[in-house]
Amino acid sequence: MEKFPLISELDDLQKGHMLHLLDSKTFCGFFNAGRIMRGEMEEYNNKPINNIFESFNLTSDRAIYLSKKVLEYSRLQMASQLLKKMNNSENRNSKKLGL
Repeated sequence: MEKFPLISELDDLQKGHMLHLLDSKTFCGFFNAGRIMRGEMEEYNNKPINNIFESFNLTSDRAIYLSKKVLEYSRLQMASQLLKKMNNSENRNSKKLGL
């Protein structure tokens, strides 16, 4: 069984993505999802993120799937930003060379 982190162990991008998923994929609602992500609802502070999804009537498989999406989100964003920077530098170099 995979071990998922607590909310406090997520970076800001991952917290934002989890807030979005809680709001859109569960009956949690945006207001409560925001309070959970900020750590204002103490009953969720010591739960792994997959258990938080399960708290809002998602199956264990669906909760694990969404938890993995949260963990992958930060890496995908960083890779996307890196690709954009690489493309921008290539475009600048080709303009300097007159291509």
